[in-house]
Amino acid sequence: MYPWYTHSVAFLTTTPPTPYAAWDKEFPYAFIACASGSVILSAASGLGLIMYLGVMTHQSVMRLKGNVLKRWAAVVLMTIPTLFLFITAGCAFLAWLGAVCAHCDAVSDYSHALLVLLPYHNAHLVVSGYLALE
Repeated sequence: MYPWYTHSVAFLTTTPPTPYAAWDKEFPYAFIACASGSVILSAASGLGLIMYLGVMTHQSVMRLKGNVLKRWAAVVLMTIPTLFLFITAGCAFLAWLGAVCAHCDAVSDYSHALLVLLPYHNAHLVVSGYLALE
């Protein structure tokens, strides 16, 4: 009756399809959920921005020039959709990073000193995993 439900259960209960990413952990899914929520907020705030810009007139722009607080509020309203998109990209990157690094013994504790080495380490894992698949 609900094929999407059975596919989701099968995906979450089987072993990960790739040897270099741990998709059976909770950490990546939490950040995927945050990315999904952030992209919804970006779309909603973008729609609000379109409605706000649709009713702006010359007089409303002149009023923004006179009041610094209103001008900063307008700037913040205009940058919120882009900010949420950057948050979405960051959450998606952290989800991928957490899935790949869950199998790494060297960075399992996520210490600050080892975070510097993560881009090199992840590139090495992806390349070595790709070469092993050939």
